[in-house]
Amino acid sequence: MKTASFLAAVALAFIAGCASAPRPLQLVTTGSLAYPEAARAQGVEGEVRVQYDVDVTGTVVNARVVAADPPGTFEQAALDFVLSWRFRPVEANGRPVVVEDNVSEIAFRLDDGRADLYP
Repeated sequence: MKTASFLAAVALAFIAGCASAPRPLQLVTTGSLAYPEAARAQGVEGEVRVQYDVDVTGTVVNARVVAADPPGTFEQAALDFVLSWRFRPVEANGRPVVVEDNVSEIAFRLDDGRADLYP
């Protein structure tokens, strides 16, 4: 009987732990990504890695460039794009939480005149 009670307690603790774990970020909306005209005219492609936090309302905050290739070309366009994102708020234990240190890479490619997102 003690073994069955112990196993039931462990199972309940495991289920409670799974239920309280925050779910992954879910992107709800994005703005438009603008390919910088000077880069397009010169045939320049590149990537920007952006690190950011998502607040309790699902808004991107504290966005910062952590890598850019080539440097000085796409950073502002990538930051503006990431700051336009809205996520479904993440909850842990039934309360909204901040999700810190997310990283996404934005790739600027001329072959199709658009940019791609690599979360």
